[in-house]
Amino acid sequence: IPHNRKEKHLRSNRYFGGICLLVKHVILGIFDVTFVDKTTEGLLAVVFKDKSSDYSFMTISVYLPPERSAWGRDSTSFFQSVLQLVYEQSDCDAVYMMGDINSRVGDECDYLPEIEDLPNRKILDHSKNSHGKSLIHFLLESKMCLVNGRLGKRDNFTCIDPGKGRSVVDYAIVPIDCFQNCIDMEVKTSRELIQTHVLSKGLNIDRVSIPDHSMLRLTVRIVTPSHCSLLPEPPVTNVCDELSDKGFNESHIYYKRYNVRNGTDDFSLSDDIKVLI
Repeated sequence: IPHNRKEKHLRSNRYFGGICLLVKHVILGIFDVTFVDKTTEGLLAVVFKDKSSDYSFMTISVYLPPERSAWGRDSTSFFQSVLQLVYEQSDCDAVYMMGDINSRVGDECDYLPEIEDLPNRKILDHSKNSHGKSLIHFLLESKMCLVNGRLGKRDNFTCIDPGKGRSVVDYAIVPIDCFQNCIDMEVKTSRELIQTHVLSKGLNIDRVSIPDHSMLRLTVRIVTPSHCSLLPEPPVTNVCDELSDKGFNESHIYYKRYNVRNGTDDFSLSDDIKVLI
């Protein structure tokens, strides 16, 4: 699903830039796919709706150019577009947002600790920039949070440039109430990918130009009423003591969720419900 840049810089002789979303065929067999926003520059939003139920989730692929770029000078308007999109698609059961936002947030808090509960974020990049301030404002307004540094044991810098240093500018972002759906987060540098998948065969890896951005992989649990789960369920029991004996903790217990959006306002007025109440 491509979303290429439609405008060309005055000094450029060709079009460049854009974002793309790749979807496995098995996902298309389970979900109907609908484009939500393919008009905003650097923003590609797609809704996946379960073909057998009302369950749906939205993915948002984003790219915000560097703040010194002619394309990235208005980060406030960019995040306002994302915020409006999140509000308009509030009926989705989950939202997963990922991309290169060129935002450095340092040790800024992305949620309200006094009313919201999240794991502490491990900070690798202590620098900040104006894009980062706009990102933090967006997160507080939308009640979303950064997954980077909070999940998994394979965190790393997302941009490594021999000339400019290391930074964290690519993020995985989810609503705070969807953080429990996230299972693992991994950041692999381009050099690691080349070495792991033997992509350097016949090349001198020390002399070729290696991409500076890393790959982010977020593993999430998607539970639909018709398919139960698209990932294997861990052992579940109602006895917490048994879980402790087996090395599990409360974070491994998965509770069943119910969709009550289609209920009527008078559901509690029937005689049967009154008796139960």
